[in-house]
Amino acid sequence: MFDKEKIFKTGICRYAEKEYHVYICKSDVFYGTGDCEDGLTGEDVEKECFSVWYEDIFHPGKTNAGGGYFETFEDAVKKAENGSGFIKWV
Repeated sequence: MFDKEKIFKTGICRYAEKEYHVYICKSDVFYGTGDCEDGLTGEDVEKECFSVWYEDIFHPGKTNAGGGYFETFEDAVKKAENGSGFIKWV
């Protein structure tokens, strides 16, 4: 889950004329899908990973969407940078 104390990198995105933040956070749990049909990927695993979170465009300071969990920092960065509206890292 989103934890402001675990923010590893912050970026700026834009939708229409509004700017909002994208955050990459460090996590100690790689959350699975919860679907037993997915085998090992369906289970939560305790290990260092990174998650992507998006700030609510209408409520600055609050997040309203997650972009997923990634095994590497580089994969999380790619997800954020390839997202619609990404501008830059701050």
